[in-house]
Amino acid sequence: MAVRAPGYGLPGAKGEAGATGPQGATGAQGMAGPQGATGPQGPAGERGPQGAAGAQGPAGPQGATGAASTVPGPQGPAGAKGDTGASSATLLGAVTLAQTALVSISAGVRRLSVTVPSAWGVSPGQNLLLFAVSLPNGSYATHDVIATAANTIEVGVTAPLLAIGAGYSINARLVRINT
Repeated sequence: MAVRAPGYGLPGAKGEAGATGPQGATGAQGMAGPQGATGPQGPAGERGPQGAAGAQGPAGPQGATGAASTVPGPQGPAGAKGDTGASSATLLGAVTLAQTALVSISAGVRRLSVTVPSAWGVSPGQNLLLFAVSLPNGSYATHDVIATAANTIEVGVTAPLLAIGAGYSINARLVRINT
């Protein structure tokens, strides 16, 4: 049993609910909640139309020169025949290389001096060749020829031992190289 304070009677019966009161003022905004998870990827969109071509760009730098070809090109046509030029050599004439031993001469290379006709015009510094036409046997050989003075040539000859009174003779041709 409930005890009541003096001067207070028993509570009465419950009355009807009153009318709804006016809406209260908006309260302060609350804190943001946690971010939600990313949703699934949507389907790809349709491809758009191709765009217009852009303007042509500037030309690039010139490339480096390539390696030379090792394959020769085709042969060109033959040229016209030129005039006949001067002969490259002139036959001056026949020369006889001869030696007779007054004393015994040992085998080996020796130099013979020979005078040639002045009509041949031989002079020092000319390029000369001497060709043996005949040799006494296989022990002889002619080598170089040089003009040592006007109308005088010197020839290198290899010959065997010559006893006193022995000798040899070599027929040759003298040629001048024209320069």
